[in-house]
Amino acid sequence: MTLNRPEAVYFLPLIFGLLILLAWRRRHFLGFSRMTFLSAEVHKATLGDRLPAAAAGLGLVCLGAALLDPVRTNVAREVKHEGLDIVLVVDLSSSMQEKMGLTELRANYATAWREGRRPGGTSMANVAQLPTRLETVKAVVRQFIGRRPKDRMGLVAFSENAYVVSPLTTDHEYLQQYVEILDDRILIGEGLTAIGEGMAAGYNILLRQSRDLKRNKVLVVLTDGENNFGRDPVQTASLAIELGYRVYLIGVDLEERVQQRIEPLVQMIKSTGGSYYDATSAADLSRAYHSIATTEKGIYTHRELVALEPVFHYFALGSLVLILLSLSLRLLPFFRSIT
Repeated sequence: MTLNRPEAVYFLPLIFGLLILLAWRRRHFLGFSRMTFLSAEVHKATLGDRLPAAAAGLGLVCLGAALLDPVRTNVAREVKHEGLDIVLVVDLSSSMQEKMGLTELRANYATAWREGRRPGGTSMANVAQLPTRLETVKAVVRQFIGRRPKDRMGLVAFSENAYVVSPLTTDHEYLQQYVEILDDRILIGEGLTAIGEGMAAGYNILLRQSRDLKRNKVLVVLTDGENNFGRDPVQTASLAIELGYRVYLIGVDLEERVQQRIEPLVQMIKSTGGSYYDATSAADLSRAYHSIATTEKGIYTHRELVALEPVFHYFALGSLVLILLSLSLRLLPFFRSIT
């Protein structure tokens, strides 16, 4: 234990002076003509008579200790939080560099040409101004992290292989920085889509860090394509049934043919209690994350190291209690002595 305000020691003589004054304060006298009455043993002062003064003295000592502002150093304590353990699995394959909404835009143009009308909305000439799929995903992921301060979150990136970017952490500022640096240059030598590998890496994080928790482990997979490399994602998703994990799959601007091909994976995920979301815009992604935010919550515990834990309030509270006790005792006739 250390003292944050050792200069307050200069107030201690004042406190000790009050103690001395309290002990030697002038007492009231009663005049009476018969000495035999005053000498009776029943009227002699007892230790109980001095209890109010003792309580007041201890209260002043506690007040002096509180003024020194004592703190405990390097205190480890268990901290319980209500929330989820969430691992975000983000696709970094080469197709994530395509413009967000381009699939829907192409479909609208094709429909307009078949119907012999002029297509509305964004024109093909303005496609260059659209954000990429990855930029859109990153923006929504940052919002999602910022809105869930009580959750532990981890981050996995995958293309042909999966890489743990961050384990589960409550330091969301740290996690936001890693989301920010995700780009196509990180996995520049890879270009295929290994959804199964990404899911497996997410499972491994939850297995290592959430063994003692139940029904609060969530895996959120964001991809813009079908699995074309690595292990079978359907078999990987089936592990969620055994492990008790919830899996959410968000299809980012998927073409219709791709949606049909991933249908077995979608059905497997739904059988685990998870869901599939088709997102063709940032608004769709936000709605998907809002839906995930309503998932059942659980309790997790972690150890937190506190460098300096204030303890002055214990002394201040003790001082208040003792002084109030002293004042209360003085109101009782039993503690009023005749001397």
